[in-house]
Amino acid sequence: MAQQLDRRRFLILGAGAVGAASLLAACGAGATTTATSGAATASAASTTSAAAAAASAPAAEPTAAVANPAKPRVTLTLMKFAGLGWEQDDRAADIFRKANPDVAVNVQPVVYANMFQKNLTDGAAGTLGDLYAGHNKWMPQLQSKGIALDLSSHVAQDATKMNFSDIFPSVIADAKGIGADGKLFTLPTVVHPAGNAIVLFNVDLMKKAGVALPKDNNWTIDDLNQIARSAGSPKDGIFGTQVTLSSPLYADQVTRGWGSDAKVGSEDAWLLSKDGTKQQLGSAPVKAAFDWYWQLIKDGFVPISSDATPNTPGGDFFTAGKVVTQGAIVGQYQQDKSIINGKFEMQAFLWPLGPHGYRGSCLSYNTYAIYSKTKHPDEAFALLTQLTSSDTGLWASSQGGSEPYARKSVWSSPDLWKANPITQAAGEWLSSGVDPFPQPANLRFSEWLDAWSQNLSKYLDAKETWDQMYAHTQTACQNILNEPKP
Repeated sequence: MAQQLDRRRFLILGAGAVGAASLLAACGAGATTTATSGAATASAASTTSAAAAAASAPAAEPTAAVANPAKPRVTLTLMKFAGLGWEQDDRAADIFRKANPDVAVNVQPVVYANMFQKNLTDGAAGTLGDLYAGHNKWMPQLQSKGIALDLSSHVAQDATKMNFSDIFPSVIADAKGIGADGKLFTLPTVVHPAGNAIVLFNVDLMKKAGVALPKDNNWTIDDLNQIARSAGSPKDGIFGTQVTLSSPLYADQVTRGWGSDAKVGSEDAWLLSKDGTKQQLGSAPVKAAFDWYWQLIKDGFVPISSDATPNTPGGDFFTAGKVVTQGAIVGQYQQDKSIINGKFEMQAFLWPLGPHGYRGSCLSYNTYAIYSKTKHPDEAFALLTQLTSSDTGLWASSQGGSEPYARKSVWSSPDLWKANPITQAAGEWLSSGVDPFPQPANLRFSEWLDAWSQNLSKYLDAKETWDQMYAHTQTACQNILNEPKP
């Protein structure tokens, strides 16, 4: 999850337009960030001004916010993500301070795109904060370097108090997977069932074109293709769709939809092999998925880099009313609703079923970890519990404009469904099980992401054919996957 502006830039690049690679975000900033929503409670005007300020400002670290009680017994440093969409961390810190007046919490906001490198640098120097935010795409590498504290004993002691069983088992299983060797070094915050988990619809453009919305969430990739071509009108500056493929995380979710089994998909549709050692760009189902989207780009139904980004609140084609459908993270519905502010009607459906009836998915989530060298592990764990609690997660997603947290109680909350209706179906999808995160066996996801986005840019502009793109992309990415662990 990243700041809202980062999400927009990522979506644009995912369609082949100009911008820095991201991921969410997302769930999509630099090539090591992910996507998120901004603050849905903000007005459209304030969202616009915040985005404009972020766009013009350098990626410098914000001034640390410090709030200490008189004569604190313990002082903790909390390295949180800066900017819109992360206000819940400040709220959680305030709640913790009030409950623990002898513990000071110094909040250090860090720009999302800088967090991973700062963790590496500060961890090596022995100056890392007591708690630090992250994402499961880079946490395994930090864990392998001994930067994160093993939380197993703390969780075992406080499992009932922190309602540990409320966290989705699939997320905990992933956290204990590659790079963790069965230990637990992180607790999750935001969780995504997929990068393109939902498709947003401009209902007004659909009605104008005389095209019907899907009847339910069991619509198909062929339906999306037909809607994009029937409701889009490139000659009038109206594009049919926009889907993020410029990150292997997002691309893997899309290609998995071409799996051959309607219930479980098939591993030949995975961009990264299950063991994390091979990029399967040449696999027939993977190629078919890319061909589907590339043809839409080639035929003018997807915006490319020569199409100027709309100078409007939100700064993207969908909120500007210039694209009929857009793949998005779940929380994007709520944020876009505040940006659109009634200019047109919007609806959301889950990502469509693939050619064989399987819905492609890809687990990803944000995290908090405790520095392995903290002098106050017990107090740090107590703050960690507040930061990742169901209370914090529900506030974040229903009032703060963030994605829902990785807890069953959050995704099943009527308050969340009211704020963002598609979360009910998305929560059921997540609960039923989604495909795992594509973590390379050598833990070099960030490097793989950089190479992927750089090599795919011309293809996503339809300036390269499949064969041209494949010739350099497969080699560049596989070379990174072949390297030893850092």
